[in-house]
Amino acid sequence: MVSTPRVHRSLHNRALRVLCALAAVSLLGACAAAAVTIGAVAVAGAGVKTVATVAEAGVRAVVPDRSEYSNKLRLECSGNAESDGQVVFHITPEGADRQVVTIPVKRGTGENAVARTLRDGLKAQLDKARFAVEVDDGEDVLIKRKGRAPDFALQVAENTVKGLRLNPDKE
Repeated sequence: MVSTPRVHRSLHNRALRVLCALAAVSLLGACAAAAVTIGAVAVAGAGVKTVATVAEAGVRAVVPDRSEYSNKLRLECSGNAESDGQVVFHITPEGADRQVVTIPVKRGTGENAVARTLRDGLKAQLDKARFAVEVDDGEDVLIKRKGRAPDFALQVAENTVKGLRLNPDKE
């Protein structure tokens, strides 16, 4: 294998990600149960908020802190889409498995249209019996639990759309 700066940087980044994942697991030892498997990290523990990365699979496991759960969340969208990209949300109902929602966004989409795109993507991928999704004030997306569905947490796991800023906030 020929060694180039790009190869060195790639190997260095992979090694850093592995070390960070191992450090996160070891730090959690006293306050949470953690298990590392190939391609995934499982972390369980009340009140523990962490992000662990496993380098081989590039998988992120996020465990929301209990204070992050709510019955209604507002997702503030600001800025225009300066590039094609995607937004990946992690939606975790309290006591249930996380759902990953991926929504593509086209370059040139304005902030109000981004909010409608995100609303439509969330509506299409979330359980309609558990969630209501709507646009508010043109550029905000409201996500609400329905009926007796559990409270939920929302994280923006990935945003590859240049110029687009997303800020989730509890209502």
